[in-house]
Amino acid sequence: MGCFFVDAIALPVGLTSLMKEATRQLVLAAGGPAKVKILTGVSDGQISRWQGGAYPDLIPSWAVTLIEFHTQEPIWATMLASLTSHRLVAVADCADGGDDLNGDLVGDLVGVAQSSAEVTSSLGSALADRDVTPGEAKAALATIGRHEHRLTATKRRLSVVAARGA
Repeated sequence: MGCFFVDAIALPVGLTSLMKEATRQLVLAAGGPAKVKILTGVSDGQISRWQGGAYPDLIPSWAVTLIEFHTQEPIWATMLASLTSHRLVAVADCADGGDDLNGDLVGDLVGVAQSSAEVTSSLGSALADRDVTPGEAKAALATIGRHEHRLTATKRRLSVVAARGA
């Protein structure tokens, strides 16, 4: 895997592009470079380098935190969470301020039904001519993998609920 070096720390190729894009979105959410300059006290040139793909400069965490707090837009936080297959959920979206497992399970029910239908469709398409090609097999395996991921997430949530009664 190729790496891009920032301050002698190797970052996986592609990660820097994601960070630069998140920075551009963050600057836009703040109202543009002029607003970011007022918020952070950083020069126009530095803000430009944070956003530009030709520069190794990355926005510092204190600036991300300040801008995300000011805008109430968790752009960087969302990007970081997605890198580890997580998602951010607003506290207001949870009924009691904590995890709304029943709400998540309703979403899981819909997701499992959808991913199950996708598996059925993928296999049906592959078998339509009674000759499954390697490409069709790979596509079906990928669809089944997504379905398994959905089932695993549902099993985890159900395990939490089941443990309450133990």
